[in-house]
Amino acid sequence: MKKIKEYILVLTLSLVLACVLTFILSNSRFVFLNLNTILLSTFPIIILFYRHGFYPAFLVGAIYGIGVGIIVMLFDKGNMLTVAAYSILGISLSINGLFAKNIHKTLNNRRMNSVWLNVITANGIITLIIFGLTFFHVHTINVISVVYYGLTSSMVPMVIAYQKPEWILTKRSPFLSRKERSKLLND
Repeated sequence: MKKIKEYILVLTLSLVLACVLTFILSNSRFVFLNLNTILLSTFPIIILFYRHGFYPAFLVGAIYGIGVGIIVMLFDKGNMLTVAAYSILGISLSINGLFAKNIHKTLNNRRMNSVWLNVITANGIITLIIFGLTFFHVHTINVISVVYYGLTSSMVPMVIAYQKPEWILTKRSPFLSRKERSKLLND
């Protein structure tokens, strides 16, 4: 039940953040044209994937993608291709969850070079998928925004891993052995 509350909280935070950032950056007009703001609102979901892995949080990414796609379609008069593109974006965020086990183990052992490698690999794959979506998406997305997203989506989790590793490592992590978990609980 606690995880479900966290999933709902992160999903709501990401959707509200997408709406608020778009509203603020579009000169106080409610227009969903700026993909950068929508991409920046995915950071809470990325951290959720690093915390819980692929399978439990996959649904959150899918709901986020469909929700943002529907919002963009309603306010920007898009079509179903827009919803499909944003759904693929939300589902592609779950690639971060595939690297969660490695990130938990290396972060627990304080091997930051391996954490860097896992975070950069996951976000590099997602950036390539987003770049691939630029060819099918209704709006024009420039390459600079995709590269900017790739850099920031890699830097934010790395800074969090250095400064606040407990935001990524959960006390009852399913990715750590019993011995490693007991060390976390006793700290």
